[in-house]
Formats: sequence, structure tokens, C-alpha cells
Amino acid sequence: MAGPAIISTVPVSGAVGVPINTTISIIFDQEVDTYRLKNGGIFLEGPDESKSIGPGMLGLEPPETDEDKFLSSPGLKGIQSCSFSFYRVDGSGASVDYYDYGDTAQAGQLYRTKVVLTPETSLKSLTEYSVYIVGDEDITDEYDFGLTTRSVFDPIKGPNLGTGDVLFYGGYTGSIRQRFFIEITNAGAPGTATYEWWTSVDSLHRTGTSSLGYRLLQDGLNIKFLEGQVYEVGDSFSVWCDVPLYQEGSYKFSFVTSSNSPTVLPTPSGLITGITGSTLVSGSTFEVSSTSPADRSLFNSITLVTITVTFSASLNAGTITDSTVTVEGSAVDGSRTGTPAYTDSITKTLSVGTTTLTITLDPDQVFENNLIRVTLSSSVADTTGNTLGTDYSFFYVTDLNPFYAGIRHVRLRLGSLGNYYTDDTIAFAIWDASREADAFAPYISIITDTVAYERARTQFVVCFAALLLISGNTGASGDSVRKRLGDFDVSRSSPSGKTSADDLKDCISYYQAIMEGGGELSPLHKPVNVVKGEYDIDSPAFGRLWEVPDYPIANARSTTSGSLRWQKTFLARTRGNLRSRWERE
Repeated sequence: MAGPAIISTVPVSGAVGVPINTTISIIFDQEVDTYRLKNGGIFLEGPDESKSIGPGMLGLEPPETDEDKFLSSPGLKGIQSCSFSFYRVDGSGASVDYYDYGDTAQAGQLYRTKVVLTPETSLKSLTEYSVYIVGDEDITDEYDFGLTTRSVFDPIKGPNLGTGDVLFYGGYTGSIRQRFFIEITNAGAPGTATYEWWTSVDSLHRTGTSSLGYRLLQDGLNIKFLEGQVYEVGDSFSVWCDVPLYQEGSYKFSFVTSSNSPTVLPTPSGLITGITGSTLVSGSTFEVSSTSPADRSLFNSITLVTITVTFSASLNAGTITDSTVTVEGSAVDGSRTGTPAYTDSITKTLSVGTTTLTITLDPDQVFENNLIRVTLSSSVADTTGNTLGTDYSFFYVTDLNPFYAGIRHVRLRLGSLGNYYTDDTIAFAIWDASREADAFAPYISIITDTVAYERARTQFVVCFAALLLISGNTGASGDSVRKRLGDFDVSRSSPSGKTSADDLKDCISYYQAIMEGGGELSPLHKPVNVVKGEYDIDSPAFGRLWEVPDYPIANARSTTSGSLRWQKTFLARTRGNLRSRWERE
């Protein structure tokens, strides 16, 4: 028995004109270990969407707010976010019930595995994408890596079986083929029922308590009990686990997207070897092709009151009514208090062209800081009777005010963490942080340095917005991050265990003080001269510390030459010995 091999791919390698809303599928010549496949065994590569190379400070004088002047990754590649679906198919490519228990030989040869990758967002037009299936580049060495044959098979139900069932899952890491057995010893639902388990090569019985989550038994094998089922004493199950065989070498295929979003691939699916008769299911014959403004677009002027929806076929004007087309406004922060102002149900007029719907809004009902949502009913149809089938909804955002930082400012501050957030999410955080900055704004007469004040305000907003974004992200520890761009490798480890949130809180406090001081660096941020010695009046001043002269927060209390210097580092000379004077008041 050999390791897994690729039978067919959709799109085929080298395909062009692939729809930007396509899904990608691969069929293997046997069943494969889906656990390894979805945990780094397969990925889609396309244009790098990252706007930064990692957390850290970038010195810009003056700070820029122009989006186009910030770092991006033109021409570089990045991993595209995808969801995975796995199917068990027969020799003709037709799906079968994943747990039909038909593989009585428990060898993974009866069926084949099909994996479908669905990009989380539409692909870019006229762009090359590549799919990698990671295998073992050298199966002769001692290091095993990549995709393997299926190693954990279907449960085998014992003769004594009540109403319960179990699932086995994982990537088996054992060195020999063996069978695992479990038997219910205490009846009940998951969480109550208990069991014993043992193997065909080790008769030692071990105990466990059933769980709705997967629990590890041994060598990568996990067991899960099912919700709503009741297990009876004597219920027994078993599963074969086999030593995995690794795919020999990695596999790559590439394709190029189309300039628009056709619903059918321009060329039929091809096959590498093996399966014949593969078919391609086309998309809906009637759908929304595009909208203007685009879905989730930002910073649309409140003077823009015309919305255009383009369809893939001629519209049936009779299906376009006030009830089948709705436009709703809301405040971007979800507030229902009327601040920011919004109109719940916006008055509109509708105009139907051949394949376009034009929606004109009442200009007196659109405001800044609004989220405008358009919903088309599933009953909207074309002239041949095809309907949308499901409600179609999209939204856009009007100008955000105040808005004191750029989206890429925040991405740059967050580094690789910033890649997890969409532009509209970051924009909402910046808007919220900008309102917070306004709350700390001094009276205009107090602002003594406008340039310094506005720079501090921008940095305050960047850090505050970043903190809002990562506050719910338990993985945002900031302990270490790394990004590789070709041969350029950038990494950062956080000192003393400080988290990203700690750094951002320090940043907020620092720039808030400058803001509240109207851009003036005193008293908190002015340098003071510190002199060592108790009464050494004639000693020249040396050292410059950023400190408040009136409080011994760090290591300076006074700038008066003849007074005591209360310092953490201060030592007074007494009878030839040095002793600390820090304890004196």
C-alpha cells in the first residue's frame, strides 16, 4: 500500500478565467487523514493582504495619515483564509454517507477522500492562485511530515448496543496496527456514562468518563460521545487504527482568475489520472453581480444617495417593490439613542433597468457615522422566472467623524494580529477611539502646540483602537511574532513577558498626557537636570531625565542646586561610608 496521491483537481492546473467566487476541490486515490489535512496539510496561496511586517514602532516624521504611504506587500504571496469540507466519495466521485460503516476491511481503500476549500472572501480578479498539498519531501529519512493515509477508521459496533453511538477521530501516531475497544460500564448520557477501554495489543483496562468533546485515548486517537444519546451498560465499540503512510513529496497546482465573476468555469474539469466523468455544477442562473457602493465599503459621502445593484440577468420589474427592497440606516456603534443620528427605515425611490436596479435615497435621511443596509427579497426574479432564492443583503458605511488615524496605522501597530480584522472593523474601532480622544481634548485656548497635539492625538487613537480590537483576543499575548517575506525575516519577542495589551495601555497613557497638556511637553515630559551629591553646589549638572519635578516618581525630586536629591540611585557620604538616603522624607 502506497501513500496518498491526487486523482483530480477543480480547477485543473493551469486553468484561466476561473470565477472569483469559485470553490476548490481535490480528490485523493484513497481515504486520507483529514485531521492532518486541515491542520497545515493544504493551503491556498495568493496575494499577500498584510499591511505590515510585525508589531513595532515605525518612525515617521511627521506621522502620515495617507493610506497609500504605508507599508503593503505588493507582488508578494500570502496564505488565503479558507474553510474546509471533507467528503467520502466512491470510485465515480459520488458522495456516500461518511459513516456508512461499509469499509469492513478497515483499510481505507474502499472509498476516497474529497476536500473542498471555500475562500472566506472572493478571490481577486486576474490573479494567479496556487494550492499546496504538503507531503513528505524525503520519505527515506527519519523525519515524517505532511499528509498521510487515513489512520483512524469507522467505529465497529458491538453485539450489545443500546441507543448510543460514538465517533473516533484524530491522527494515529502508533507504530503498529491495532484495534481499540471501549465498553460502557455505567449507563447514562454523555458526562454521566463511564467506560473502560483497552487495545488488541494491550489488555490493560483503563477507565474514562464520557464527554461531548473529543478526549484523547492514546497515540493520537480521540473519542467523542454524542449529544442526546443514552448509553447502556455493555454497549461496546471498537475501531482499527493503522500506521499512516505519508504522501511522497508535496503537490502544487495553480490557476488564474477571471476579470469578473462568471458562474461556470470556462473549461471543463480535467483529470490527472483515474476517475472519469467528473462534472461541474454551475452556480445560480440569477444572482447579484455587483453593487455600488460595494459591500462593506467605507467613507461614502453623505451626498452619495444613489445605490446601484447589477444582476446577472434581465429583471422582472414586477418583483421590485418597496416591500421586496428595503434600506435601513443605523448608527455604526449600534446606538439607538439618536446620537449619532440615523434613519431607521430610509425613504427611497426605485428605478428598474434591463439588468440594473437604481435606488435613490432621501438625502435628508442619510447622516455621517451611518451603516446603510440594503436587503433584496428572495422573491426578486428575472424575466424567465428564476428568483434569487434567498434574501440578499449588503451594507456600506458613510463618512466616519471624528476619524483621527488611518486603518493602516492600526494594522502597522498590531503587526500580524492586524490581519485578523477587516477594514470596516478597524475603521469602527478608530472612530470609537477618536471619540475617546475628543473626550480628553482640552479647551482650544489651552492648546499651545497644535502640531504636537495632533500628532499625540493620532498616536492615542491608534493605540486605543488597537486595544479595542485585541481586548477580546486571548491569543494577543504579544510574546513573540514573526513574518517572513521571501528572504526577509522579521521577528520580535516581547521583553519581560509584557503583552501587546500592556504596551498599548502604556502608549495610551503616554499620549493622553500630551493631549491633555495641549501638546505641551511640560511638566510630565520635560527633561530635568539631575545633580549627584548631597550639598555639592558647585558640581556641574549632568544627566537628563524625563520626570515630574514635584514628585519622586523615578529618580529626581528637585532641580534646586543646594537641596537634597531624593533619588533611587542617590547615595550620601557619611563618615567615609555610603548609605542610602531614599528612606528619608
